[in-house]
Amino acid sequence: MAWTAWPHDFLPDGVTPQEVNEGQFRWTLEAATQHGVDRYSGGGATDALKAAPLADSSGVTIQPGRAQLNGYSVELDAQDTVSAPDNTSSLPKLYRVVVRHDVGARTAVGAILEGTAASSPQLPAVTQTDTVWELPIARFRRNGNSGSIIDFADDRTFLNPLGDILCNSSARPVNPPVGHRAYELDTGRTIIHDGAAWATQADPGFPTSWTPIPLTTGYVNHTPEGHSPSYRFLSPTRVELRGSLARSSGAISNNSVVARMPSGARPAAWTRQVVGAELQGDTAATIRLSIASVNATSFQPGEIYVGILTGYTPEWMYLDGVFFDV
Repeated sequence: MAWTAWPHDFLPDGVTPQEVNEGQFRWTLEAATQHGVDRYSGGGATDALKAAPLADSSGVTIQPGRAQLNGYSVELDAQDTVSAPDNTSSLPKLYRVVVRHDVGARTAVGAILEGTAASSPQLPAVTQTDTVWELPIARFRRNGNSGSIIDFADDRTFLNPLGDILCNSSARPVNPPVGHRAYELDTGRTIIHDGAAWATQADPGFPTSWTPIPLTTGYVNHTPEGHSPSYRFLSPTRVELRGSLARSSGAISNNSVVARMPSGARPAAWTRQVVGAELQGDTAATIRLSIASVNATSFQPGEIYVGILTGYTPEWMYLDGVFFDV
């Protein structure tokens, strides 16, 4: 049994030069680097390893550039052309353009993976093993009966040694490990993979600005006690409410519909929460607030109504602290 550390100029005796083998060097790179394209290599201007279809649909071209694949570095020093398989079936197929590194053959090549013909075709799976690693750089479709290349899309992900790997929302990394993070260049979102799906960690589009909630006739904003009734999205599926409202005159009665959430901001399931209110005579109290789900039938979807104990006569109520999913 022995411990080994590398890279050093010499072995522990201080005399014998240390040799680092392929497996050790590869492990170091794999642990320290990401998988992706160096976007500033090749011709620069983010054209590194960029693929494009030939005019006659016989294949695709790949521009020069470098990439890191599972602990190995690969480079294309001049434009490459890869033949694209024809689709002789009657149904459409999807295809991937990949950079393939083969450890046993000690080679890197551009290749096209062919999917299965189907009325709703799926992209072919990529191979990412210890011996063969494929990095997607583009995708396209061929309709049946020798259709031309259409729907060509860029699938490259880009190395970012100082942070999250860079990608577009339509071309996220394939087969990501748990905890893998990426930054979407087209949306500005930061995403993380939990082992089953991508989850948004940060999104510059959220929270949204506050939007007024339409009140039922006979109800008004009660701004002396806070904000006007309004809502905002904390994420694409999470809504927050705030503000206070009151009857134009008199007390709020039991089962009153006080407002209705607009389409697109209605809860997926019934929402029932306890909120603050004030009774006549300046006595603090709580009432039950309910929001009808998007599929409700007993109330109009999105209607906000209140449940009040017998004898309570609240003059105004809060919406602060109410959250729900759409």
